[in-house]
Amino acid sequence: EAPHNRLVTGIGILNTAVSLTKYLSLHKTDLIIQVGIAGTLNPDISIGSAVTVSSECLPELGVMENAEFISAFDMGLLPNSVIYNNGLLINPYTALLESTEGPLVRAGTVMEISTDKNRIARFREKNQMDIESMEGAALHQICLELNIPFIQIRGISNVVGDRNKKNWQFNEPMVAVKQSVQLLLETVLNDRVPSNSI
Repeated sequence: EAPHNRLVTGIGILNTAVSLTKYLSLHKTDLIIQVGIAGTLNPDISIGSAVTVSSECLPELGVMENAEFISAFDMGLLPNSVIYNNGLLINPYTALLESTEGPLVRAGTVMEISTDKNRIARFREKNQMDIESMEGAALHQICLELNIPFIQIRGISNVVGDRNKKNWQFNEPMVAVKQSVQLLLETVLNDRVPSNSI
């Protein structure tokens, strides 16, 4: 069993949702920090760097019709709410986001690692995604539903679509993530983040 302050959810949105929900049913939590790796769709984001996620989306939730993807939000199946803002799960804890000093990015959570050029182009253009992961949206929705402060920090391991593992990095992005988390914790522990903004 994971220590009280550490939870390894495993890969994917379902594992994350189930593991995090079970954990939160047993432990009072004041802040959740999600860390992991991600692929970049934005050429301005370097492999090996760490980024902070300002918003998440579910770019696969919808239907492909007449060679065009229509999202569940465009179909009216998921209207705007406190949780979803035009299809985005936005992190409202701006002081936390700024405390890492990392670039703020828009992320998308997928069930399938993207390799198709048309799919990647749609994610960039329609969803305006900077990075792709497989867990982040679960964190955002659960914490927004339960009003728990949260932040997602990702290390960039690869360019989305590049399946040549020789071009991927794991150690360097996780070192960058560790530095971002340390800066965040120093900020929180030193009370430099106003309590009413968390």
